[in-house]
Amino acid sequence: MNKLNLKNIVSAEKGLNNLRKWGVNFFLAWFIFFFLEASSCKEDFFPRNEESTKFTPQESFQKMIPSLMKKWAIPGGAVALVKDERLVMAEGYGMVDIKEKKPVSPESLFRIASLSKPITAVAVLKLHEAGMINIDERVFEILNDLVPGEGVEIDSRIYEIRVRDLLQHSGGWDSTISIDPMFMSRELAEKMGIQAPASPQAIIRYMLSRPLDFVSGSHYAYSNFGYWLLGHIIEKVTNKTYEHSVKTQILEPMVISRMRLGKTLLDEAGEDEVRYYDYPGAPLGQSVFPEVQELGPSPYGGFYLEAMDSHGVGCFCRRPHAFFDRCRWASFEA
Repeated sequence: MNKLNLKNIVSAEKGLNNLRKWGVNFFLAWFIFFFLEASSCKEDFFPRNEESTKFTPQESFQKMIPSLMKKWAIPGGAVALVKDERLVMAEGYGMVDIKEKKPVSPESLFRIASLSKPITAVAVLKLHEAGMINIDERVFEILNDLVPGEGVEIDSRIYEIRVRDLLQHSGGWDSTISIDPMFMSRELAEKMGIQAPASPQAIIRYMLSRPLDFVSGSHYAYSNFGYWLLGHIIEKVTNKTYEHSVKTQILEPMVISRMRLGKTLLDEAGEDEVRYYDYPGAPLGQSVFPEVQELGPSPYGGFYLEAMDSHGVGCFCRRPHAFFDRCRWASFEA
């Protein structure tokens, strides 16, 4: 019996690296979640010496976070601190919008980028527990309606990929070897001769036409595309949209009502959502939408957010008391 735990599904280090692709430096769509167990407040986390005992952990953050933000030129951010599975601190720092001088508040909404992946994993595991998905089932036996174009030769290893492999980032795609299609919607549309930005179905057809980078299950390689496929599995099995499934099966039972899918363009941002900025000196770029002729900042057109639901697009309220008071690390025997 292999125990599958969400702590093993998502790599924090890889997740933070992936956030940089979203332009973490542009405004820090920023959640630092410290899951502190009872032992976490020992010397390894908060070293005990004469100087450190003068400050509580909360006071330490008040000194540390503004310093980090200044170092990395981050206008605003948010921190949630959890100890013994309870929220003990939630603070906003800096500005929601530089021009308006509006401070980050407990009601501010942030894009959470790849922190959407654990939510997707929980949704899949709940379907497994309900008997609607077997995590050792082959992915493209479930998604049997997704096929490449005529005359395309498919890497036969694709049909051996299991749901478990996608959960554990071992599906066979490695963006350091080939590509990350989730940030290439305009380029892929041009290659396929279709209207940009490329639709989810078009991206899948394109990826099915490419060979895998390694045999599925053989090793780990962080994959946005793999988690995006998990979102399609959720939709296929439930016959509901990814957003509807996550809201009804995960968020509503935890009394989370303000979480929503993010939008690409600034004029479609949610109420109380923060303004995102690219890193200082970043060049302007083409929008994924061909009708937008002017060059613009990466956070608002550099990538197609609407196609990223299950691997990195959620917006989350900065008052997550209900979430942390009710949420536990999901694990099960398989």
